[in-house]
This record gives sequence, structure tokens and C-alpha cells, in this order.
Amino acid sequence: MPEPLADPARDRSGLWIAIETGILYGIVTIGMSIWHPSSSPLSSGGWEHVLLPWSIPFYTFGAIFLEYLLRLGALCIAFWLLHVLVFRRRFRQPIFWSLAAIAALYEIWPYIIIDIHAQRWGSVALSAIEPLYVSNVFEGWLLWRYGWFTPIVFRLAFYLVWHILFGGFAGPLFGH
Repeated sequence: MPEPLADPARDRSGLWIAIETGILYGIVTIGMSIWHPSSSPLSSGGWEHVLLPWSIPFYTFGAIFLEYLLRLGALCIAFWLLHVLVFRRRFRQPIFWSLAAIAALYEIWPYIIIDIHAQRWGSVALSAIEPLYVSNVFEGWLLWRYGWFTPIVFRLAFYLVWHILFGGFAGPLFGH
């Protein structure tokens, strides 16, 4: 993975890609929440967002913690163990992408389990193309291509749009 702060042009490019795609994913998530009846704030019993001003420190910490847990912690440590210790620096990309795909399951796993218990096999199969899973795999790509800081920036941009702005300002519109 790239050394942090070694290539300013690459770092700048990676940051902009992370910011722009994080914002885009936040907009997609808002659209899905409003459009899809089962996940719409209008049909749920409560508002799933922490309200302003507490949402700012809550989701900032949450974004950094989650990225450390998934990509900087689990993915990087498992990658080092397998790539360096087990496979003696062979199979670098297949190991990384296998682990990135597994780490990306973390957020969708509760939904997959519900679908498995309900025997909704089509939903289980479609989980791999759901935006939540794809965004987590994309964050693996950001880590691989631009280094450790970009998945955190992506998650911060996403949480800014989805949880802080939408969650903070749309709650009163939906009666929460």
C-alpha cells in the first residue's frame, strides 16, 4: 500500500476522489432511504440519526473508528499475516482483495443473516451489488490505491451528507 505523504499529487487526487465519491454515496443513500418504502424515514418507527449538534462529534468518531476497525485494523493486519507470514510475500493482490471482500461484509452481514433465516436467497445473492457492500469494497480500493487516509475521508464525507446534514435537517421534516 502506498506510503502516506510520499507523493503529494497522488495524495491530493486520492483525497478528492474520496470526498467526491463519499458525497455521492451519501446522496445515493438519501435517495434510497426516501425512495425505498421499507427503509423510508416516513415508514419507520423512529429516526435513525443522532440529531445536531451531537451528530458532528458522534459520526466523526464513528467514521474514524469504523475505518480503523475494518480497513486499518482487520484488513491490514490480516493482510500482513497472510501475505508476509503465511504466503511469504506471494499472491499479494488475490490475498488483499479476498480480505477486502470479507471485510466489506461486516456492515451487510446482519441483513444477510435475516435474509438467510427468511430463506430469501435472491436477496442474499444480490447483497454483493448493494451500495453498502460496493462502497465498502470501494474503500478497500481507496486503501490499496491511495493509502490509509482515503477510506477515512470517504467515510467522513459520506457521514457528513447522510448522517449529519440529512439526519440533522430532515428529521424535523419527517416529524422526528
